[in-house]
Amino acid sequence: MYEDRGNYDEAVKLVEQSLKMDRTVRGAESTHSDIAFSFCCLANMYRLLGKLDEALKLHEQSLKMRREIHGNSKIHREIAFSLSYLGLVYYDQGDYDEAVKLYERSLEIYRSVHGAKSVRSDIAFSLCNLANVYREQGKLEEALEMYEQSLGMRRSIHGHNKSHPGIAFSLWSMGLVYREQKKLDQAVELLEQSVAMLRNVHGQNSVHPYIKAVLSNLADIYNKRGTLNEALAKRDHITQTIQTTCGEASSHAVGEKER
Repeated sequence: MYEDRGNYDEAVKLVEQSLKMDRTVRGAESTHSDIAFSFCCLANMYRLLGKLDEALKLHEQSLKMRREIHGNSKIHREIAFSLSYLGLVYYDQGDYDEAVKLYERSLEIYRSVHGAKSVRSDIAFSLCNLANVYREQGKLEEALEMYEQSLGMRRSIHGHNKSHPGIAFSLWSMGLVYREQKKLDQAVELLEQSVAMLRNVHGQNSVHPYIKAVLSNLADIYNKRGTLNEALAKRDHITQTIQTTCGEASSHAVGEKER
């Protein structure tokens, strides 16, 4: 809940409390799936706060523990999960080659666990992660293809007419690819769908960092197209939203790499 609201500092406190209780109950040096899960959750919070070294260390501890539990060579969903989130830290650090290795291994495990043609949210997540790297590397066609696969999978899972953050993120990401391909009309269409869906999820007046980021992307595109009035309207909306919440948005940490 706190993570969804962008209140990452509060989320860190809760996860640290959970980890402390787990170690009290299981033993400080115990190897247990609950402790590995808490390590992973805490690492995710640190990543969202930009504390990448701390996040990397905790994800590596979580992965090591899960391999001890399930077997180093065993195909297990929890190992794939740790690999995915470890890849996110390397992605944020700009180490795209290492991120790709981890994402591809994670995707391989998920497909081995669920089936090569299975429609699953963790597979969609891995496809989206790989697409993010390809977009950063300028491999826009490969990125678009993977985003489309991820979007199709998420719509199959959650419903074609359902507002869901995963669907909104896929639309947003595809819109950014179109922007970089100079296909601005297609980019605007997808970004507007994304922001409408994010508002349905988080609230029409929400200051969630993803909503602000998509609005900023839209304003930039309107400016590039020369439709200045639309750009100003988008910028004014961002400013007004921040002001009406007394600066609350300034304390939020954006979870994704700057777009």
